[in-house]
Amino acid sequence: MSPRDEQPVLWADDPAPSPLLSDLHDLIDEPAEAPEEVAGVADPRFLRAELERRVLAAAGEVESAEWALDRTREEAAWGGAEIGVGLDVEPVDSELETARWSLDQAVCRLHAELHRAARHGLPVEDIARAASLEPGEVGAVLAAPERACENTGAAGAAGGLAAVV
Repeated sequence: MSPRDEQPVLWADDPAPSPLLSDLHDLIDEPAEAPEEVAGVADPRFLRAELERRVLAAAGEVESAEWALDRTREEAAWGGAEIGVGLDVEPVDSELETARWSLDQAVCRLHAELHRAARHGLPVEDIARAASLEPGEVGAVLAAPERACENTGAAGAAGGLAAVV
């Protein structure tokens, strides 16, 4: 047996011993009982950046959904459509309902990301900055119980945007 066979050879394409970003996604999706468990698995700097990125992305989805709802309302107003009256306005009503539902879903996902970031130990001020919200607004979201977002329907997000954000 040659000495080469006894020693492990590391190639450039060998997996790195440190966690990859894809591993962090799996880690973040798991509920953490104690922050120490999270810190022991991955570098906290990367975890913090990933959590802030997710909050920022969710806040951007809310912004996009708000814009889409505003555009749908404007188009209905400029088109002279009577919203909610008669049989001819069904397409306008369905577009508005879809835009409202999208906004409610985006707000629900933002709330879930705010809860996730807080569960992993991010300070409220940092979460608020990432979400472009006031710390008091984030505190109100965190004080409310976390809800599941899937299959809530247009009216199922318990108040939608008016609830907190």
